[in-house]
Amino acid sequence: MQVIFRNAQKSDVAFIERCIHLLAEEEKFPGQIEVRQEDLLTSLFSEPPAVYVMIAEVDQTAVAFAMYYYTFSSTTGKKVCIWTIYMFCRTIVDTASVRKCSAR
Repeated sequence: MQVIFRNAQKSDVAFIERCIHLLAEEEKFPGQIEVRQEDLLTSLFSEPPAVYVMIAEVDQTAVAFAMYYYTFSSTTGKKVCIWTIYMFCRTIVDTASVRKCSAR
């Protein structure tokens, strides 16, 4: 089993959108998600990007992602990185979960 972490590519946008909807279902607010693939493409791949995403893959199948962005702290005078990690597959060897995460 090979696990890798990489920067998101345009081809990952459908997976990211699906994971956002799965998170909303788990958090009990599925009808409140308005994000579309076009929004993600603009936010992730504009110059400079508004937000960044890392994809986790197991055996070349995307299973999770981490979304992060930078902001500035006026109290410390430094750039701060804010992370949100979405992991839907309970175990990386659970192939049913991998298929669920990969479904479009």
